[in-house]
Amino acid sequence: MFLVFCPNVLMFLAFVLWGVSEGSLFESVFCCALYFLRPLLLLWTAPYINNFTDNIKTWVQVFSIRAEYIVFSAVFYSVLFKSAWDKSLNYAGFEGVMIIILFVIVLLFTLCYIIYLLLRLIGKSSQRMIIIFRVLANISLDVLPSLQFILIFFSFGSAKGGFIIVAVLPVFTTVTRYNWDVTCGERMGCSPAVRRSVWLTLMMLVNAVMVYFYITALENEKDRVGWMCMIVFLQSLWTLVNFTGSFQSFDLPSVVAVYVFGSVGVVLLNSVALMTELILKTVNGEGATGDMRIIVFSSELLFILIPMILMVFKPWITPCLQSCSKAMKSRRAAAAGSQNQESQNAAADSATGSNQNQKPAESHEMNPLLNTQNQENIRSAGTEETQPDSVVSQS
Repeated sequence: MFLVFCPNVLMFLAFVLWGVSEGSLFESVFCCALYFLRPLLLLWTAPYINNFTDNIKTWVQVFSIRAEYIVFSAVFYSVLFKSAWDKSLNYAGFEGVMIIILFVIVLLFTLCYIIYLLLRLIGKSSQRMIIIFRVLANISLDVLPSLQFILIFFSFGSAKGGFIIVAVLPVFTTVTRYNWDVTCGERMGCSPAVRRSVWLTLMMLVNAVMVYFYITALENEKDRVGWMCMIVFLQSLWTLVNFTGSFQSFDLPSVVAVYVFGSVGVVLLNSVALMTELILKTVNGEGATGDMRIIVFSSELLFILIPMILMVFKPWITPCLQSCSKAMKSRRAAAAGSQNQESQNAAADSATGSNQNQKPAESHEMNPLLNTQNQENIRSAGTEETQPDSVVSQS
């Protein structure tokens, strides 16, 4: 638990101080939001997740990724709304009203999903209330990708192409929302390999199309690389959430290296990058990257891709991990058996040596007794031989 919270809290405070000193508002807000939410994903990848109680374990496995996606989306939309508000002079009449309405709808959907997450975590609310917010939460996951797409086009001045593209986008996002185990597995009889391969191909196609149009919308922005890294990170979170919902698979194969990489490796990389950025700005007046979001969200994207690969190829990775763990256990058992055999042999050798040492001691103890007996026999024999003949004859 120390690796989950302490490094991320320190990085959160570091980015707060960096934002105050450097005045990079958007960069600081996004980086702080990421490090505030990172423990949710780390708990999901933690090897000790089975030690939690049933309610907390279920919440972490099912809702931790969704909580990170929804809360980060709320922060993303808020900053996006601020950016769009600064550019509100470019929109007149209907377009300006549409921006406000869409942002309000998005924030309401995210708020409903956050309330649903809190209700599931507490677990003491009425069943009717949980069902109502569950329906709203499911609608939120279905609607948010398309609304995000529209808002990005509006916020960065590409509203005309946004409506044309969004007319096609919901068709792709609707296909990805099916329960593939039921639709393709039970009804169509497809194997797990076919289901997951088709889903992976479709998601790669959808994300490639969306990222292409995001790049088109951001082509006139000075900090488009930072925005692009952050949008791709958000898309990867959405893909991971979509997979868990499409296959109802929430149990991540436990790999300690993934947990260590996310809790130690990524934090160490970003801390070194932040320290280097501050030193270069102090010395040269200009940092190495110019936008910390590039390094922070690129490294976090790499960390998310690893659990995604583990989840998609879980039917083949799990047997390999089990065979590796069995091989390790057998090796440890063999090593422990050899150590026990060596200790037993050493104990037997020491016992044999002590017995051998006791026998000479006993022989040394018996020798004086034998000597005294021999001396007494000699003496008695000598007295018999020295007795006079009269004594003998009388006898």
